[in-house]
Amino acid sequence: VVGTTTTIETLNLANNRFTGSIPSSIPLGLSTFFVPPCFFQYIYLDSNVPTTIGELSQLEYLVLKSNEFTGTLPTEMGRLTNLETLDISDNKKIRGLLPTELGRLDRLGTFKAHSMSLSGEIPFEFGNMSKIQWFELSNNNLNGTIPSTLGMLSWIEFLLLRRNFLTGTIPTELGQNTNLEVLSLDRNKLTGNMPDTVCALADYVSFSEMQLDCDVGCTCCKSCNQGFDDCG
Repeated sequence: VVGTTTTIETLNLANNRFTGSIPSSIPLGLSTFFVPPCFFQYIYLDSNVPTTIGELSQLEYLVLKSNEFTGTLPTEMGRLTNLETLDISDNKKIRGLLPTELGRLDRLGTFKAHSMSLSGEIPFEFGNMSKIQWFELSNNNLNGTIPSTLGMLSWIEFLLLRRNFLTGTIPTELGQNTNLEVLSLDRNKLTGNMPDTVCALADYVSFSEMQLDCDVGCTCCKSCNQGFDDCG
């Protein structure tokens, strides 16, 4: 029935106990009539995120957090170029790679994909998210290096990458993010030293917190994390 409705602008299914999957009729209907925004929140769905969700070309807010979705993130999400908020966090059964196509979402202000089972590298294309302010990929199985292109996110305020398996050194380009308030990189396998360009961010009034492992040398850090304890 919902899929045949032509006047829906907001579909909010929050705080229910629905089970099953998102029927394809919902994305197809909303796409046809260009009706943003749409929320799927706290409804305990347990299927793949449908590829037809990419047909919602006018969607601005997509919240799928805290469900039981399985499979991988569809590359078709990269078609949602009007998205301002994408929150798919706390879906621990979603695995696989982050689609590089998400880098096309240049209107995105909030991207939360924490507490999942994502693996592979952070795509360098994510540096094209030019309006991002909150970027969170904590508590996953991501590896590889931190892309230097994340230094192009001039509006970013929260860069949260803790509890992954990231390696290599911290890019000096992150020091270009002068609006940064919180930088969380601890519980990874990073090496080397905190770049002076990033330490210089501590002089900005907006900057409030830096979380880092003790294995990384840092002249500007007040504390660092080793295991589950802090060390000075």
